[in-house]
Amino acid sequence: MRKIISVTILFLAGFLLLPSRVFARVISSEQPLTIGAEETVEGDLYIAGPQVTVEGTVQGDLYAAGGSVSVTGNVEGDVFAAGGNVKISGVVGQDVRVGGGMVTVDGAEIGD
Repeated sequence: MRKIISVTILFLAGFLLLPSRVFARVISSEQPLTIGAEETVEGDLYIAGPQVTVEGTVQGDLYAAGGSVSVTGNVEGDVFAAGGNVKISGVVGQDVRVGGGMVTVDGAEIGD
């Protein structure tokens, strides 16, 4: 029993001492939101507002919701978007899942 407790304590201590980074960015606002063409978001991006525009690079998944959502940038992971008017015209590395009143996928490169 002591061996199990010792191993568990060592495991937890090692886990807590390891450097950890959270790769996610959460943005929510009542104002229009834009990720500019020169911006890069490491990891996943969760963004919500009346008008959401993603022109830059997201190095993870994009979760976007708003009255209008426009993705013209580069998303290395999946895109999950919902809004009244959703337009995807950028490069998406994996899958796109979209719901909205008007959905446009125009000139986008999606997954392999």
